[in-house]
Amino acid sequence: MDQQPSAPPLVAVVVADAPGEWFEEALQAVGNQDYPNQSVLVIDSAGSDDPGPRVAGVLPDAFLRRPPSGRGAGFASAANDVLKIVQGAAFLVFCHDDVAPEPDALRLMVEESIRSNAGIVAPKLVDWDRPD
Repeated sequence: MDQQPSAPPLVAVVVADAPGEWFEEALQAVGNQDYPNQSVLVIDSAGSDDPGPRVAGVLPDAFLRRPPSGRGAGFASAANDVLKIVQGAAFLVFCHDDVAPEPDALRLMVEESIRSNAGIVAPKLVDWDRPD
C-alpha cells in the first residue's frame, strides 16, 4: 500500500496589532487554507485589548500568545519571539492582522519553496479593497 508522505508542518503566524473590523475576515482566510498540515498562532503585539474572544470565535483551535507585560512590542519583536517559541515547524508564514490570503496561497508558497529550494518566498500583495 502506497502512502502519501505527510506535508511538512507549517505555522501561520498572525501578528495582531489592535486589529480593526477586518480581523475576523483575515483570520478566516488564514484558517481556510488548503494546506494539510497547518496550525495558526496569533501573537497579540498591541496588548491593550484581548483579541482572544475574536480569535476563538473564528479559529477555536488557534493558539494565542499575549505579551506578559500587557504591552505589545510591535511586529518585528513578535516575529522574533516566534522563532524562540515555535518548535517543529518546517515552515513559518508571518502575516499581519490585515491580510486575507487566497485559499491555496500557503500551499503554493510551500510548493515553490520546495521546488526552488528557496529559504524565503512571498505572495503577490494586493490592496484589500482593490485585489485586481
